[in-house]
Amino acid sequence: MKWDLFIIVLALYNCISIPLNVAFPSEQEQNLGIQIFERIVDCLFAFDIAMSFRTTYVNPLTNTEVMNGKRIASNYFFSSRFWIDLMASIPFEMFYSVDDPIDGVEAPKE
Repeated sequence: MKWDLFIIVLALYNCISIPLNVAFPSEQEQNLGIQIFERIVDCLFAFDIAMSFRTTYVNPLTNTEVMNGKRIASNYFFSSRFWIDLMASIPFEMFYSVDDPIDGVEAPKE
């Protein structure tokens, strides 16, 4: 329960920081501490995915807790939750560059 609450807090942080980074990219790129913290958050989301492959669940048909590792992994992988978690944990900002020309004007080189 505590881990889930921690992940929710990190998700809320992302809900605030991502729009701010998109709206004001130059201000956030200046601070190395924020960049390191955001990479740590991405790693924690990836760790959460790995943990979810080992977290038991209750079978809704039999109302019993499933502890078989293969069934747990299969249940999580084929659920929509896995794909949402995966897409949310990919740091897409690392795949594009802000040095791309905008309206034919190149950004100044530092």
